[in-house]
Amino acid sequence: MAEFDGYQALSQVSNQTTEAEIRQIYDNWATNYEMDTNSHGYVAHKTCTDVFDAEMAKAYPKYRLSLRVMDAGAGTGIVGEHLQQLGYTNVDGLDISQEMLNIARQKRVYKNLICAGLSETEIAEIADGQYEGIVCSGTITVAHVKAASLGELRRWLKPGGIICFTIRQDALELPEYGYKQKIDEMVTTGTWEMRHKSLIQYHSKAGVKGGQDNCFVLVFKAT
Repeated sequence: MAEFDGYQALSQVSNQTTEAEIRQIYDNWATNYEMDTNSHGYVAHKTCTDVFDAEMAKAYPKYRLSLRVMDAGAGTGIVGEHLQQLGYTNVDGLDISQEMLNIARQKRVYKNLICAGLSETEIAEIADGQYEGIVCSGTITVAHVKAASLGELRRWLKPGGIICFTIRQDALELPEYGYKQKIDEMVTTGTWEMRHKSLIQYHSKAGVKGGQDNCFVLVFKAT
């Protein structure tokens, strides 16, 4: 039997792809996920986590490393590993795929793990203002997490808290997906304020099937 091609599967998703279908892709991909992403030069997660750390240092200069942080879209735990290397000690993880989380759990970099998809629906296990920081790499994109979900992520943050996430360049810029409109609305209504925006490498190898060469990393501070 041929190995599951996660990048090929991702190249087929659209706004019509269901949450159950997305979950199945990542459940099927879990075993080979890190090998595949490494071979394709996936680097955005490290850049995103480093930007997150820099912004947390500005917001909480004396004690950021012990604050509660959520890795939203934790997958197999590659962001959690990098957060641990940076010194963070109080990190939770959330992902749609239990198979991915089973691998993440073995790394012992998270305090708690939650299996749930991100949507506009409140996740009961997460209280309002539970976290000082949220990092979300490779998750907010077409079919995976819709624009309306940004309000739910904001709910998790304490006032003054930091959220840092990547988003594909095309997903942010094309109006049909609604991300830019939702982000701008949340800025205009004073829900959060932008702290950082930069265009970074998504994959270091060009032309990845089902992937992107570049993405934005955005940081907002909850108000």
